[in-house]
Amino acid sequence: MPANWPATFRVVRATRWQMLTRLRMPGAARSIVARVRASAGFALIGAIVAKYDGAQEGLGAVITQHVRGIHAPPADTLFGLVVVCSLLGVLVTWGASALTRLALLHWLVNEAVALPVLATTPNSRS
Repeated sequence: MPANWPATFRVVRATRWQMLTRLRMPGAARSIVARVRASAGFALIGAIVAKYDGAQEGLGAVITQHVRGIHAPPADTLFGLVVVCSLLGVLVTWGASALTRLALLHWLVNEAVALPVLATTPNSRS
């Protein structure tokens, strides 16, 4: 967002709601998408790590059993778990990105989305 846009919005007497929906949120949309993508991946990692200790089943429990040698599954099973975890991470990250992009689509289409407010003010000459 260019530095002079907030001042321009004030000059044309944009309301607080117009400044929020047509200036602030569109400017933050890309950051929101990036943070949701990162958070989704970390959430999956946290869910698997949470299953490491004390769980009897789940991906983390199987990995812990293999590392400790307790009812250890064969190495190919562990390799399969690593592939499944990787695919889950990709799918969760992609899904979170797709959902946030759909939710914020009208703000991500064009970085100059704040310009329509200038055309809708009472003092505009069209």
